[in-house]
Amino acid sequence: MISFRFERYFRVRRRYPRKNNFKINIKHDQVTFSSLFAIGAIGPMRDIYVLKFGADVTGMAAAGFVVAFWSAFCDPVSGFMQDTMSWYEQYLGKSWGNRAPWATISLLALMGLIFAAYFPPEGTYIFWYLWVLMASTFCYSTINVAYTASVFSIYKFKKERVITEGFGYMSKTAGLLLGFFFFVISLSDVSASVRIIQVFVGIGLFALGLLSIPVMKEAKPEKGSTSDERMFSYIFSRSSSLRPQT
Repeated sequence: MISFRFERYFRVRRRYPRKNNFKINIKHDQVTFSSLFAIGAIGPMRDIYVLKFGADVTGMAAAGFVVAFWSAFCDPVSGFMQDTMSWYEQYLGKSWGNRAPWATISLLALMGLIFAAYFPPEGTYIFWYLWVLMASTFCYSTINVAYTASVFSIYKFKKERVITEGFGYMSKTAGLLLGFFFFVISLSDVSASVRIIQVFVGIGLFALGLLSIPVMKEAKPEKGSTSDERMFSYIFSRSSSLRPQT
């Protein structure tokens, strides 16, 4: 009976080969770097608006409160949209899966949002910061949900997911630190020339996230769970049917 179980196990292994590959992991995790860079580079602009542009402190604080309340709904709303909406299939086809299109649109949107954040129109700082940060927060949540779901969809084994998510946490940390470095630069110099350089560098860093899209396209809608527990339950369940008939 044991031999039959392991035969089924290796059959599933051939169907779902391990995907732990350094290049694949690095590509997949580029999107997490870009998403956290957005939080680090755009989020603290509230202080720049107050200290350098003379925005009202009370109004900016109120805007920050609204964004904090809004962020609590971004993940569930984005997850629901990704699981239920398939409008992109008529343009991209089913080969893109159900996660890559949302991550792509969010990265492209962040390219425009960083320009909007660093070049606010004079006199509308509170409203401008509010909508820019709300949009950026939703884009970040969309990317985060798409990335997390794609990890569980693409990597069938727990060890694969642990390694991939480990690289992902390192990428997030690097992106967040680089974003705060942009904030530090803005504290010392907010001249138009410096901000233009920051925007173009930021757009390039968001473009790096697009390297993850070919990997995320492998995440397709699936019925049932893709976890190790479900798979191994399927392998070792109904053992009586695996026994040789006598």
